[in-house]
Amino acid sequence: MSLSTRRVGSSLVVLGHKLYKWRGDTAFTSKSEPESTIEVFDFTTGEWRTFETSPESEGGGVWEEFDCGSIDMPESVTGCSMAGVGESTLYLFGGFGTMEKEVYYRGLFRLDVNTWKWKRLEPINDYDGPMAKYLAGMVTLDDSRGLLLIFGGFGVMNKAQQRQRGANYLWSQEFNAVWTNELHIFDTRESVWRGIETTGMKPPPCAAASFTRIDRHRIALFGGRQQKERVNELHILDTSSWHWSGPIIQPSPDKPWPSPRSLHTAVSLLDPFYVQPPSLASSIENNTNPSDALFTKQNLLVLWGQDTNGDQLSHAWLLDTETLSWNMYRRVLPCQGRKWHSSAAYYPSPYEAVVVTTGGFNRSEMMLFLDPKNPNPDTFYFKTGVCSLYQLCLQCISSIDDGSVGGKEKYTKVLFCLPKHIQRHLHEFKVTEKQNQLIQLVDHGSKFCLEK
Repeated sequence: MSLSTRRVGSSLVVLGHKLYKWRGDTAFTSKSEPESTIEVFDFTTGEWRTFETSPESEGGGVWEEFDCGSIDMPESVTGCSMAGVGESTLYLFGGFGTMEKEVYYRGLFRLDVNTWKWKRLEPINDYDGPMAKYLAGMVTLDDSRGLLLIFGGFGVMNKAQQRQRGANYLWSQEFNAVWTNELHIFDTRESVWRGIETTGMKPPPCAAASFTRIDRHRIALFGGRQQKERVNELHILDTSSWHWSGPIIQPSPDKPWPSPRSLHTAVSLLDPFYVQPPSLASSIENNTNPSDALFTKQNLLVLWGQDTNGDQLSHAWLLDTETLSWNMYRRVLPCQGRKWHSSAAYYPSPYEAVVVTTGGFNRSEMMLFLDPKNPNPDTFYFKTGVCSLYQLCLQCISSIDDGSVGGKEKYTKVLFCLPKHIQRHLHEFKVTEKQNQLIQLVDHGSKFCLEK
């Protein structure tokens, strides 16, 4: 299996059967010019590939500091917010750092993964949008309507920009920047920013928290940095009513609860599209709702991060999103923790997830971890849930040596025992070395496939 580049603060998004990894900081990359490549992992082949991206049009020019950077392509290096719409479009907002100086960005860009062309978007009401910032949360709010949701972050205000009504902005003299709890929708079809009026107690200004969709209507905000402190508060945003629930804190010292953290990651272990929120769960159990939701329960996996002292955390946690109770994740994880890493989940079927975690620092290696010659794995893959029939068929076929005596006959017999639609798809199938690695990757339950 080919390797991805060692980085911290990369942005990861899954579209279809592919994982897209954009930028991130590395101590061993030349900083004379901005990078224009994007790394892509194909879950059907188990292979990383690199593609060159370019601007949709050559406009030239640079926008003012604390704004958008290059007019044609994103310049931010790390801490960007990224989400996908449909099967072929990525949206990227903000970020921090350039090749020449430290700067916060508020540029919004679109990448067509069919053409690898970037386009800088110009919202109709640009200065009603978020401030220049990084380490903000971003999710796809409604894929069918092309809506994105952005929360929080750390950065600076443009003089011409209007503060969002109801949002808070806390000044940091140490960093000469601002913490915020802004909440914005971007309508990709209308190219317009929309503010949101919410009820309930809004989370305090924060950055470097996890902001993760857990079901059709709810998003979980956990942890993050609030000024000088890391926190372990949980906030739930119901997007059907725009109501915040929280802060949800440890009810008593004897109840398991994650320690305060930031620069962690969180992924849902079931496809959120198939999970109905608890308020509607009874309609599924009683078969009174014709929706295609399959589940009433969800688990959110929180991976590592750093504490208030800047030390790396080594434990992972599971949140039961129905009871809002925590338990430490008991499976043996393939490393002793990370901070400022990146994670994403791919759902081969509604019943399973392949979690990919890449990059970040760990305690012993720090910047040395970014050295391409470092033999320790940078990217880890592990599976949860129940294998799909398709993956079980691949595993069955891959176990047959069709080059041995009697192997070809056995291969043919096994092939024709499979369901007809899979027969048609796999009739000419030949398991390659890379496909074998991927099969091991996603089908070994409690085992892990490490890059080597």
